[in-house]
Amino acid sequence: MNSRERVLASIHHKEPDRIPKDLGSTNVTGITAAAYEGLLDLLGYQEEIIIVDRIQGLAQVSPAVRENLGIDTYGLWPKSSKEGIREEGRDEKGQDYFIDEWGLYWRKPVQGLYYDVVKSPLNDINPGKFDVASYEWPDKNDTIRIEGMREESQRIRKETDLAIVLCETLDFFLFCLWLRGFENFLTDIYLHPEFARNLLDTVLDIQLTRTEHVLKEAGEFIDVVGVIGDDWGTQDSLYVAPEMFHEIFKPRIARMVDTIRQYTDAPIFAHSCGSVRKLIPDFIDMGFNILNPLQVSAKDMNDTDELKKQFGDRITFWGGGIDTQHVLNHGGEDDIEREVKKRIMDLAPGGGFVFCPVHNIQADVPPENIVHAYRIADEFGIYPIRS
Repeated sequence: MNSRERVLASIHHKEPDRIPKDLGSTNVTGITAAAYEGLLDLLGYQEEIIIVDRIQGLAQVSPAVRENLGIDTYGLWPKSSKEGIREEGRDEKGQDYFIDEWGLYWRKPVQGLYYDVVKSPLNDINPGKFDVASYEWPDKNDTIRIEGMREESQRIRKETDLAIVLCETLDFFLFCLWLRGFENFLTDIYLHPEFARNLLDTVLDIQLTRTEHVLKEAGEFIDVVGVIGDDWGTQDSLYVAPEMFHEIFKPRIARMVDTIRQYTDAPIFAHSCGSVRKLIPDFIDMGFNILNPLQVSAKDMNDTDELKKQFGDRITFWGGGIDTQHVLNHGGEDDIEREVKKRIMDLAPGGGFVFCPVHNIQADVPPENIVHAYRIADEFGIYPIRS
């Protein structure tokens, strides 16, 4: 069984020869450049580190590393927009910054690893009077984003048997929080509902139109459509009340799925961190085939055996193979083996599981722990799953 067959069999709740594994196919299943540098040193590889996500500092995973760790996936990423960066430089404190095509001001501290939004362009507007259409929005029809994607996907199909995963950004709630500021937008939903819905729909329209262009260009070669969207959970609860989610957000997310389904029958991958157990039935109802990750350190998310029994025949769990808040970064070999083995035993039977850590591998993760986690997944991930 090759990698593409293995991934698709598992997504369709069939047991392949072994559990499929991912690293680097999306910007939520990747590895930071600092961690990747250590991994390269450990494996004895000399490579130029290519950054594929500037904000998170994620590195592109090379064919050599994919082969060494037995990775079954390939990430197909749209290119940067023509006006993706409006301005960039270094401020008086020596901090790198840039202003992106949305007008968001991003800054990275001198000793920092990531960029954060530090200025929200709509922070000071009057939501009761502001004309959303008057804002300088990104060009949703910018074709630079899709240049070469068809050729790249055809080449990967021809040269490898990897499952091609589209890594497409479809955040709309998060972008509204960034554009207005978190507190402002969360209160807008209650105090200025017409403005809030208009802003949500405007951002969503841009994201969906861009996704349509990608699917028209390369959709026939894509095995999994990664909807790398909004986080709906915090460590302990939901971002918004379930009633609000159902009224305001669920219909818009369902529109995402309906739009994608116009172009492909490929399984659709939804991302949300945090404590989202209450929303898993909604993800299934909206038509998602895959949920990433299972943040096992969040409230109500650690009992992976129960989650599999409740939902595992209707949705595939992609991620949750090892906790990244406590175990992958701070655990010893025995801790890692115990954690990986438990998650495989809970989640892998019957298919419906793709192994990778809960989220991107961070800079504080020893490279030995990364290799050990993937080796343990090899050892215990052979079907039929054994105790």
